[in-house]
Amino acid sequence: PEEVIVKRFAYRKSVRNAKERKQTHSGDGSHICDHCGKTFTTARSLKLHVQSLQRRRDNLTAEKAHVCSECGKGFHQAGSLKRHLRTHTGEKPYVCHHCGKTFSTKSNLLVHQRIHTGERPYLCPQCGKSFSLAGSLKLHLRIHAGEKPYCCTYCDKRFTTFAQLSSLKKHQETHRQTQPLIFGDVVHFKHLVQGV
Repeated sequence: PEEVIVKRFAYRKSVRNAKERKQTHSGDGSHICDHCGKTFTTARSLKLHVQSLQRRRDNLTAEKAHVCSECGKGFHQAGSLKRHLRTHTGEKPYVCHHCGKTFSTKSNLLVHQRIHTGERPYLCPQCGKSFSLAGSLKLHLRIHAGEKPYCCTYCDKRFTTFAQLSSLKKHQETHRQTQPLIFGDVVHFKHLVQGV
């Protein structure tokens, strides 16, 4: 085993740390987590690891102690319930000092204020175009990737963003106007029938 020189320490914590460093230097990874099998060089490290696993598990399984009296939805934190209640009351305590518009959450106010400040923190790595919303950048990246997930039901024409759905609807309307309507042996075109 390697010799570890332990200096004089003024505090107990420092002595404990020196002992742990000695174990670390000896390469002894004999502390094994029963939950995941991960090994640790000190008992303290293992204890901290197990505590973090327990906290994570508690957060996942904890009952939602804060329940909305209006709709019954549950929340882990009182602050989350407080924000949720604003959807029922219509309360909007956050006011934009530029234009007076009100918001139910501080984060929505901060996003709105980018309109006034011109802040556009989300930058496209391919073309350098900037956006005020992360979601707008995500949609923009579809252009570079060639993604067009919204498709016309009549032909193969495709559209890139949800915002283009109005364009898709107008496009599909041109198909509907020229689609023949068949009643028995008589064929009518919808655009001719509409005026009757």
